[in-house]
Amino acid sequence: MTFRLMRPRPPCGGETERGVATGDMLTVAPAVHMRNRFAGTLETLVLVVTLFFTLATTALAATIEVTSPKGLKVWLVEDHTSPLLTLGFRFAGGSAQDPPGKEGLAHLAAEMFFQGAGNQQADDYLQSWNELGAEVTVDARVESLRGTLKVLTRDRDKAVRLLAMAVHTPRADTDALEQVRDQVLAEIDRDATDPETIAFDTYSQMTYGVHPLARPINGTHASIATIDAADILMYRSQTQTRGGLALSAVGDITPMDLGLIVDKVFAALPVQNHVRPVPAPQPAAASRSDLPMQAAQAQVVFGVSLPHLSAREQLAAELLNYTLGGSPFTSRLYRQVREQRGLAYAIGTTFDTYSFGNELTGSFGSQPDTVEEAIGLVREEFARLASQGPADAEVEEAKAALAGQYLRGLIKQIELANELTLRMGQGQTADFIDSYAKRRAAITPDEVRAFARSLPWLERLTVVTVGARGAPGSVAAERSRLHAPPAQEP
Repeated sequence: MTFRLMRPRPPCGGETERGVATGDMLTVAPAVHMRNRFAGTLETLVLVVTLFFTLATTALAATIEVTSPKGLKVWLVEDHTSPLLTLGFRFAGGSAQDPPGKEGLAHLAAEMFFQGAGNQQADDYLQSWNELGAEVTVDARVESLRGTLKVLTRDRDKAVRLLAMAVHTPRADTDALEQVRDQVLAEIDRDATDPETIAFDTYSQMTYGVHPLARPINGTHASIATIDAADILMYRSQTQTRGGLALSAVGDITPMDLGLIVDKVFAALPVQNHVRPVPAPQPAAASRSDLPMQAAQAQVVFGVSLPHLSAREQLAAELLNYTLGGSPFTSRLYRQVREQRGLAYAIGTTFDTYSFGNELTGSFGSQPDTVEEAIGLVREEFARLASQGPADAEVEEAKAALAGQYLRGLIKQIELANELTLRMGQGQTADFIDSYAKRRAAITPDEVRAFARSLPWLERLTVVTVGARGAPGSVAAERSRLHAPPAQEP
């Protein structure tokens, strides 16, 4: 059995939601590389070729909403071209619900999700999954715990039974918990020496203070040490309810069969959840932190916390982000910092959405003695956007590119299932993906420019450097300060 901890980008990230931010993905799969799994599990090269063409068209199929016999709503993209099914589930909650002093609880609960269930301890339960050749994932994010099950149609009923065991009769046995705890602590230790993670952690603390976004999703040594089996089981009982549940399915299943399956797994959950609303963070003034580290390349993280935006404003923000740094080769930052001056190997920005607000963050690596010049160019581009906004041609390029990027990102069943559960959890309608390009096209360049001019970008820009030439202070001392127990919000 192989546990592949697939690291998301260190930043903050919504789902967009962090986990981006963040929260690792636990994949339970046969102990072979993904490329080889098709040969052993799906059995034939012909099926692999069929799968490729199936997934290339799946994201374009219509999404329908299915209501199960017991009243559960599921978004379905039905496709019978190949005998594969992916189920997606998303519980409201996530690391924002971690109690003070127990940061990392949601992450630890996600890592423990498949570590035994019912009358089976971890090894026996995981072996049952291994025999099916199924792929199951669970990861904690800021506002959710999300998971997927990908399985061959012939093994669907067995997989559903195993998933139902994990949902309804979880275990948190001491041996399994200590093993997972050691893995998480090793993860924290690796992060403590990673310049990019240090930079993003510092950025989050400086920007969000005592807000849940400031806390490390993986927790700290001190907080992980305090979490016990009772904490994990309590977290699951409070967050894993029908009230905060979003469900999706992609692949080889009919609406009738899907309704019966989701009822078996989820219908008996409590209706009411106990998830606390996450407050909007207080706007942060512009700030900067320079942390020392001996490294060939300095790491820089920058960003701006944004207020809650309307649906059209979010679309405008995404177009603006693409123009600023979202395009890998044509963005303003790429051209100014990388192409024209060679100050970074790569530079980019992302736009993330939460229920309580939004943020735009970016990062780049640079030679320690060229960091100041590169940061100056970043500030200049923010100032240009604030005063002028993007040109018509830039907006139209962003529209076309983002529409294609969005659909290409949904080619694989798991990515599509995750997107469906995310949008259902956000309260969108089932035609969200189908109408994406149309809604994007309706945003005018004037709207994007008006949005760009509406926010005090430079007045809120937070910048963090790690390893820049002449940076004062101590990384160890700074991380100790950042991970100290936070003051209570009034």
